[in-house]
Amino acid sequence: MEEMMVASVRKVLGESYAAYGDTARNMWVLEWPGQTVICTSSIYWTAEVSDAMKTSSGVEVIVIEIFRYHGYYAFCCAMDATSAIMGLGICAESKFFWE
Repeated sequence: MEEMMVASVRKVLGESYAAYGDTARNMWVLEWPGQTVICTSSIYWTAEVSDAMKTSSGVEVIVIEIFRYHGYYAFCCAMDATSAIMGLGICAESKFFWE
């Protein structure tokens, strides 16, 4: 039973991830369960911050991008993490202190 549940969640998350780029965000969030939206948005945010660290403009640009692509709610939730990254001067994925 547990294996079936894990497989089901993995399937829904995979489908949500694939649909994210093909659907307007305001419609996408209405088509998926809330936890799926949070998880998939977090995956994209992480990838975007990671990519931003590799550019000359760095993480500062990601603040604008989060708001534009993920909406106000995601912007507010991600601001704490983004501000912490910027405040600590983290400029590469390898510079994190993982606990």
